[in-house]
Amino acid sequence: MKRSSIGIIVVVLIGLLALHGLAAETSSAVNKLGKISIGMTKNQVIKLLGQPNSPKDYDFIYGAGDNEMIVTFDNKKKVESIIIKGKDLTLDVAGIKIGSPASLVEGTFGKPEYVKKYIFFKREVWSYPSSNVYFSCKDGKVVSFAVSCCNYFSFKKKVGSKI
Repeated sequence: MKRSSIGIIVVVLIGLLALHGLAAETSSAVNKLGKISIGMTKNQVIKLLGQPNSPKDYDFIYGAGDNEMIVTFDNKKKVESIIIKGKDLTLDVAGIKIGSPASLVEGTFGKPEYVKKYIFFKREVWSYPSSNVYFSCKDGKVVSFAVSCCNYFSFKKKVGSKI
């Protein structure tokens, strides 16, 4: 897959996740992926993972090409989302990794709270905002996933559908 296509998919995931400063408050929420936890500071992330390949105010990118971890930050410069994409990554959410069958996602988290279909990319994003997890699936397999404290859908319901 071309780098630009992967970049667009990540942007789509971030778009579904990111409205800065909006957090879901649930007891069953996933708040950690690997060593990184929601709410960590940029310095804490650097201490654990080292300097990112692409440090910006709003995100850090670790890895390159087909294997990346993207850590996004809120307006208080704390971790808001952790996005994983690639082929050979070993990180998982509740045992679900890149390449896992989509049926495992539904078996673990239940029916998605929201599904967004991207016909052009032949993908679906399965959203579980009450658990802080999001999965991008293609051809019945997980191709990327994210842990995020953003609850875009809850915010959208509060302010209306003008977003």
